[in-house]
Amino acid sequence: MSSIKRLIIFTVSVMIALSVAGCSTLENPHDKASADFQEKYGLVLAHQQNVAYSLNMTAGKTLDQPTLESALETQWTMITGLAGLTDDATASGNAYLRYLQPASTEYANVTANMAQMSGFLDSSRAQYNSGAAMYNQFWGGIDKTMPYF
Repeated sequence: MSSIKRLIIFTVSVMIALSVAGCSTLENPHDKASADFQEKYGLVLAHQQNVAYSLNMTAGKTLDQPTLESALETQWTMITGLAGLTDDATASGNAYLRYLQPASTEYANVTANMAQMSGFLDSSRAQYNSGAAMYNQFWGGIDKTMPYF
């Protein structure tokens, strides 16, 4: 067998082995970065809905100490989880932006999505901190003091 035939057979064998192992030698890194960002951004959006629901449950309401304490503990946990998801999605978005032209619509969409995530997180932390300040003013030090972001 000629060396060219052997090289072709070897190359095809390697590509088949990589494909069977779940690796792709033909995957477009732009598409992979886009899919990764969209997946992580979707997780953030879903978690944002849960955080918003939790924050709205206490907004403008007069609550007793145990109810407010429980709500704030839940909100702390949810916002902390949202922060981790937002960090992951932002890192993924920054990786995706490297494949995009700054003047493109997709670049603008990704940066707007990243700004929305950051803004929502900041707003959620501020709303939580307001509730924690109220709790600490009335009940802080008696049983416990709520932390701040």
